[in-house]
Amino acid sequence: MAKQQQLLFDSGVRELQTTSSFSDAYFKLYDDGYLWVEVSNWWGSDINIHDHNFSGVQFQLDGKSIDVKYKYSADVTVDGLEFGGIAPGAVKLWEPGSTSVVLPGDAEPHIVYHLDEPTVSLLIRTHPRPEYSTQHNYFPPGCRADYTVVDNGFRTNLKILRLLDRAQPDDFRECFIRTISRQDANENLLTFAKLMDILFRERNADLIQIFLDRGGPASWEILDAARRYHASNYISETLRKSPTVGTREAIALTVLASAPNAEALDGLMIQVEDHLEGTDVRAATRKALTGLSKAHTAEVERVSRILDVELI
Repeated sequence: MAKQQQLLFDSGVRELQTTSSFSDAYFKLYDDGYLWVEVSNWWGSDINIHDHNFSGVQFQLDGKSIDVKYKYSADVTVDGLEFGGIAPGAVKLWEPGSTSVVLPGDAEPHIVYHLDEPTVSLLIRTHPRPEYSTQHNYFPPGCRADYTVVDNGFRTNLKILRLLDRAQPDDFRECFIRTISRQDANENLLTFAKLMDILFRERNADLIQIFLDRGGPASWEILDAARRYHASNYISETLRKSPTVGTREAIALTVLASAPNAEALDGLMIQVEDHLEGTDVRAATRKALTGLSKAHTAEVERVSRILDVELI
């Protein structure tokens, strides 16, 4: 990263920089109007299941990551939100020197969990192309959201809601209800996903009921997808990043977080145990969960019920 910072004093490189929420420090190296080269610096954050509106080749420069690819089949669209089938496919360990092809559209949605801090990758890619469709986020068991609605206005609204929740709870309630009343199902799912740490607190439980009582399109499906996302995020963010968790345990927990159901978990475990350092997923999971506090144990039990997988 120090070398990237040095490049910022080149006026040509400095002019290429743009605001991006992709990675903790996004750095653009080159752009000729057709191809561009970027560096993603990951220092603790991850990204959820997504596809791409471009194609490219990625090179792992530093750190290890777990890449889980998915298969998606579309079924029906309700109020801007698409429903279909989501199933995990291949699992790979990326190490320094690893390369991967980025396929466009919904050919190969994936999620990446970064095992080391930092993890750095370089991507040579095309500009977004209309024939590749828009970029989507995927939420098991079967929701696909159009991510293009997450523009500056959408992000500003989320920031306002977060600040109001901290200091002005009554205003937060009013503004949240206004938000879900004026958005479509696609926008509401993404709002729940972005604010899940707030909305699933006990003090805001009645807002969930208000959302359901409105009877908006796909409201129960949105809540189910958001609950599952919240549960898997607890595994991947809170448990996996505990200071007592080693590499094998972290790999095991990424597998758990990636599985939309028990059947999918069995398939992922077979791949990991065959190809990724001989990790015994269940044994590593038990080791990772040993000695949890009572609060964590209760949360793990809740997550187990939501995801329908046995964690303890």
